[in-house]
Amino acid sequence: MVSIEFAVESKTALAALEKKTDGLTLAFFEDDLEKNPVFKRIDAKLGGELKKALKDKEFEAKDGQALFLSTLGKMPARKLFVAGLGKEKEFELEKARKFFGGSAGVFKASTCPEFVIMLPESKKFSALETARALSEGVLLADYEFDKYKHGEEEKEKKKHVLKKITVFTSKDAGGARKGIALGKIVAEATNVTRSIANEPANVATSDYVARKLKEIASRAKLKCTILDGKQLRKQGFNAFLSVAIGSAQPPKLVVVEYRAGKSKDTVALVGKGITFDAGGISLKVAQDMDKMKFDKSGACTVVAVASAAKALKLPVNVIAIAPLSENVPSGTSYKPGDVLTGISGKSIEVLNTDAEGRIILSDALSYAVKKYKPKTIIDVATLTGACIVALGDGASGMLSNDDELAKDLYEAGMASGDKVWRLPLWDEYADKIKSDVGDMKNTGDGTAGAITASMFLKNFVELDDAKKQKRGAKESKKPGVKWAHLDIAGMAWVTKNKPYFAIGATGAGTRVIIEYLLKKYGK
Repeated sequence: MVSIEFAVESKTALAALEKKTDGLTLAFFEDDLEKNPVFKRIDAKLGGELKKALKDKEFEAKDGQALFLSTLGKMPARKLFVAGLGKEKEFELEKARKFFGGSAGVFKASTCPEFVIMLPESKKFSALETARALSEGVLLADYEFDKYKHGEEEKEKKKHVLKKITVFTSKDAGGARKGIALGKIVAEATNVTRSIANEPANVATSDYVARKLKEIASRAKLKCTILDGKQLRKQGFNAFLSVAIGSAQPPKLVVVEYRAGKSKDTVALVGKGITFDAGGISLKVAQDMDKMKFDKSGACTVVAVASAAKALKLPVNVIAIAPLSENVPSGTSYKPGDVLTGISGKSIEVLNTDAEGRIILSDALSYAVKKYKPKTIIDVATLTGACIVALGDGASGMLSNDDELAKDLYEAGMASGDKVWRLPLWDEYADKIKSDVGDMKNTGDGTAGAITASMFLKNFVELDDAKKQKRGAKESKKPGVKWAHLDIAGMAWVTKNKPYFAIGATGAGTRVIIEYLLKKYGK
């Protein structure tokens, strides 16, 4: 993927009409469209084409409406893309991201390597905020996983690249430059996540993913530690290793550390890294099993976020922990009925080997709590089909033991476009995972699956040590660490092209966590 150059100029929209360029992009609100001086000027230059489109209801500047026109030499710009943003009072940055992503896609497909875009002006958002949405939308839309595509048609398509985008703004050029720089960090972290998550399982083994995550850390000059099976066994990761034992691919645990200073808060990020999930002995059905290459998305996300925290120089320590393994059936695979005991000392009765994500996370979460003593933990996982049933592809599920953290993540999701929706985590659901054999079982009764999976994870964040329980110590009602679980199962990949996502991995969870860290710890 070619790196796109962004330039910012302090110019009005009317001045943009006189710029000689391959392409020009402008967006309009539907409020008083006919009276808009820029709309009127373009219409005059094009011989009434815009008013005709307005009369025919082809373009009324409603949200999502767009026209792509050849100017036929009637304007300095060779091609023109005009888009609608709806009513100004309803304008949101997510609409801007979609518009910017759409414009990038249109010009890229029509072999316009450079184009000019007029930054939409709204009283609701600063030039910095809108310009950030611009660079995010453009860079996310420009990404495409096509490394395995060959043939003359594909070779020709790969020649269509965006090289430069000139941004005109009449408000605050300095703010726009800062916004573009910020958006680039966020988009690049998201695209790094997508690049690894998109790799097929025959390539992206646990060893391969560990090396790629280490490369991210190295580029950001972050400390990276990789534990192998022998080291994991020594440290008590017995639950995690039970999942991994069925695969010929050895498990890895990757830890990436961004240190802002000893006196700073520590946020631990834990990401599920199942490089391929066949379900183990509780084998999945064949349909859509190929999508289980995306089951490593959470691991990619947390390391990408740590690198973004470094790039943003955030005053908070960020520890990213990524357990990596396959979950496949074999003669050595763990089995329904097994009882596992990991780092926490709590025993897990296995009812379904396809509920493996929560098992590997149980050790990773326990490790994060005991070793790093974080103030906050956020885990990211393609965890349950139940979450897809509940929320579809509109938002990731979010469950938390802390109302303030849940509120902050919800707001970060709405601001970033990487939306999350809170589901309850009430004590009543705990009974669904009580075991007659161990301390808990790894699945419930088939109802409230996303919630019961989170109730399971909660046991390994609010560690009331098994040893303390044996001594008869009372369980603390106050959580020792703020924790949120993001179930990205419905959001980790798309099967149809979206305004700024091509088919494949989306990097879900990356933008919302970066936004949370920015709001919580940014200047």
